Amino acid sequence: MRSPSDPQDTNAKDDALTLVPKIIKYFSAQEYGNGNVMDLTMNALKDPDTGVRLTASITLDRLGDISAVAAVMSV
Repeated sequence: MRSPSDPQDTNAKDDALTLVPKIIKYFSAQEYGNGNVMDLTMNALKDPDTGVRLTASITLDRLGDISAVAAVMSV
């Protein structure tokens, strides 16, 4: 999720984003909020692929973390 999607294969990033709400409970608070899971998910809002951006916004909604609101609003 760190790099832009491969235009030939965006499914991997979509799949990873879809899994985030299911696996987030296994991350420590530091892994969740300090530049890791949340930042990677919010950075996906800037991905060149429209589908990845949509999946990122849906993922952030499912997480319910209000810290992501500004990132979604700035897109």
